[in-house]
Amino acid sequence: MGQNIILGLAIGLFLGSTLVWGLLIFRGLVRVSPGHFLAIQRSNSADPAAGPLGFAHSGRMLVIPLFQSGQLYPSEFPEIKNEALRITHLGNPLLDCSLTLRVKLIRKPEPLTRFVQTLGGLGIEEIVRIVRIIAENGTHQVLASLPVDRSLSAPDQAKARLREHLDEELGSVGLQVGEVSLVVRPVHAQAHRSDDSEFSMDRVLEKSPFGE
Repeated sequence: MGQNIILGLAIGLFLGSTLVWGLLIFRGLVRVSPGHFLAIQRSNSADPAAGPLGFAHSGRMLVIPLFQSGQLYPSEFPEIKNEALRITHLGNPLLDCSLTLRVKLIRKPEPLTRFVQTLGGLGIEEIVRIVRIIAENGTHQVLASLPVDRSLSAPDQAKARLREHLDEELGSVGLQVGEVSLVVRPVHAQAHRSDDSEFSMDRVLEKSPFGE
């Protein structure tokens, strides 16, 4: 009789704990929605600089309750466009240009960790603002470093230089160039100026994408 009670209690305890863990695991299944990726981190990590344990880009991923936490981050970003970007140096206009840029994540652990640590706490609009500043500053730096006639006569070379420069700058926050379009015009050419932006060498060196 006593053995039956003990056996019943043991079975009940086993079934109860199985049910509890089953519910916890079910709650720990995180669906990665389109346009996002999931970063899994240790819960209550003592090291604030510790990077995520892993990443998922689609489907469902198990985040172990009590031991891990999961956070979704954007993986797709709106197109950045400036059709009237003027390049100047010491107040003298050099070129007018149109810039269109699409960026994408570098889907490797180290760049994804950099993205989480630098941009992960920001909304999509703030991320786009920072990328826009990086892109426009980079366009100025590249075009201002080239002879004007070379930029006009060999726009593909200027575009290649710009892409290389932006990949390096964006890589520091875990991003890279997806597509870039650069149209360079002489200053006297008429341009559609719905969003005029003028850059000078003095201003560009003072402008930080992080508002510092």
